[in-house]
Amino acid sequence: MTTGKANPLRVVAYLVAPAGFLAEWLVFRPLFRVVSQEDNAAIFAYTPQGGFDYETYEEGLSTGVTFESPYRVMKQSSAASP
Repeated sequence: MTTGKANPLRVVAYLVAPAGFLAEWLVFRPLFRVVSQEDNAAIFAYTPQGGFDYETYEEGLSTGVTFESPYRVMKQSSAASP
């Protein structure tokens, strides 16, 4: 059931979203292109970020954390049985 009243923040979002879109395409993307060029990378201290490779990922490799059980199962020796 709806009351028919618009949320005032939604109206603000309608006005702000186009400004954010324009800022991304007209300011930040060209700025990133200049900063990320190989000649300018040292000036701006830019470090390229590699993409995540799902094919070669091994669990725990990057964080050192694995999901293996910390407890080892001890084998039962047959000599201890009566």
